[in-house]
Amino acid sequence: MVGAVGSNGPNHAQESYHYLNGTKSIDIGTSAGQTIDVTYASTVKSGALSLQLLDPSKTQMADIACGTSGTTEISAGNGGTYHLVITGTKN
Repeated sequence: MVGAVGSNGPNHAQESYHYLNGTKSIDIGTSAGQTIDVTYASTVKSGALSLQLLDPSKTQMADIACGTSGTTEISAGNGGTYHLVITGTKN
């Protein structure tokens, strides 16, 4: 991973990469009934990028397409720790 910039707070996490070859996971603690909003914008010049949101049991809740932008909204249901998994693969 080269050129990574990030900030995390009680209600947000922000990550920006100029180059990512590997996996980064961001844990998101939630309470029952909370909503998780993932706002994203990705551009890939070479290689591959995937963004997945996993629930506390590691079941995939969202698979965000590479090279797109938007917002994905997920209900936390019973609450717990959700995981945003970002994987970059170099060609």
